[in-house]
Amino acid sequence: MFRMTLPVIGLLAAAACSGRDATAPARLADGARANAGSTSAVNESSGESDSPRSGPLSITKECSQYTRLANSFCTLVTSNLKQLPPGTKVVYLKALVGTTLETDVILYPPGGGASVAFGHVSLDLVKRYGIGTLSGGTGRFKHLEGQFEITPRPGVRTWAWTGTYSFGGEGSDD
Repeated sequence: MFRMTLPVIGLLAAAACSGRDATAPARLADGARANAGSTSAVNESSGESDSPRSGPLSITKECSQYTRLANSFCTLVTSNLKQLPPGTKVVYLKALVGTTLETDVILYPPGGGASVAFGHVSLDLVKRYGIGTLSGGTGRFKHLEGQFEITPRPGVRTWAWTGTYSFGGEGSDD
């Protein structure tokens, strides 16, 4: 039994020391990993946790700078979640394929702090409907979870994310 236990412990230790964030999307875009690991302390104060730990999610984003290519982005123009204020960039890690967008996303709040949120979106441009999730991140987003519907809004290239969010993990630092 000891012969089996030692290799398993070694593998667990190696995985724990790999330096990879277990909540990160499987593949971060070039440059995104560097941004996600930045050490700027802007907006990282404990006062950022003024939003409730869970509730309805209501976000509007405009996509005039979205090119349909990998690593292009949309920008939040309204948000009821203080941790994701207007100006937050939503970077799409994969390109649009035909009329379907199926990709991980990284949300970068303004100010360049060390906290970014991770998620995933599935959007059908023909049906003009999609769904998405928020699933952790770095810093204050470590325990963020959310689900939302994606629907078009009046205006050119403007979309709404409507759903719910929560910050889990009792005693967490979000």
